[in-house]
Amino acid sequence: MSANAKTRKPKAATIRKAAVPKAKPEPRQTKRKLGIDLVRRPSGATLMELIEATGWQPHTVRAAISSLKHGKSGNRSIEPVDIRSRRESGRTIYEAAD
Repeated sequence: MSANAKTRKPKAATIRKAAVPKAKPEPRQTKRKLGIDLVRRPSGATLMELIEATGWQPHTVRAAISSLKHGKSGNRSIEPVDIRSRRESGRTIYEAAD
């Protein structure tokens, strides 16, 4: 044996702590969910309201609306939302039909 082996203390056994169940985190308010909430209002939402709420560019808002209609979110399938658009006073208003 070497000199270090004689003076070394044995390792203490580790004590495992009991697993504490974690509380479920609150669902995140994503920009997509915010947009869905806005178009589900009785009055619907204009393009400008969606832009201001999400901070997205107009083409991004339109693309998100299109993906919601078709039930796509990137590579994932999501529940499609029946969104209809109508013109009123020169503005486009998006509203959910469900």
